[in-house]
Amino acid sequence: MNTPLFQQVNTDTLVWKLEKNYSYSIRCSHVLCIEDIVDNDHLRKLGYWSGIWKLKVPLKVNNLVWRICRDWFPTRVKLNKRGINCLKECVTCNDPHEDIYHIFFHCGTAIDAWRTTNIWHEIEPLLHQFDNAPAFFFFNLLEQVSAAAQTKLITIILWST
Repeated sequence: MNTPLFQQVNTDTLVWKLEKNYSYSIRCSHVLCIEDIVDNDHLRKLGYWSGIWKLKVPLKVNNLVWRICRDWFPTRVKLNKRGINCLKECVTCNDPHEDIYHIFFHCGTAIDAWRTTNIWHEIEPLLHQFDNAPAFFFFNLLEQVSAAAQTKLITIILWST
C-alpha cells in the first residue's frame, strides 16, 4: 500500500496483538474463539485434567481415562439411554447394569485384575466416597496413589479391563 502513517515508520508489517511475539497462530485464534467469543462454561469440569495427559502411557490409554472422566465412555446403559437397542447386561458376568463403575470396579473380572496387581486396597475405599461421579473418582485416584509407577499401572489395567 505504501501509504506512510508516520515519518518514523518506513515499512508496514502485520501484527497479531494477542501473541507475545506478535505472530498469528492457529492455536491463539482457537483459544480466542473457544474461550473469549463462545460461552462454553457448561462444558468445563473441574479436576486434575493435566494429570491424565502427564501420564507416561500410550496415548490411547490417556484418551480412555479422559473419556471416562468426561463421562463419554459408551457403556451399555448409556447406549440404551441414547436409543441404541442393545443388551444392558455385562458381557463378562451378566450383571443387569453395565455402567462405568461396573465395568472397571464392580465386575468380578475387574476386581480380580485389581487384586492381582495389589492395588485393590487403594481403590476400594475411594469407591465408597465417589460412587456416582467418574471424574471425581479418577482424579482422586490419580492424585492419591502412592507412586507414579502405580498410577501408570492403574491406567494400563483400566485399558485392559
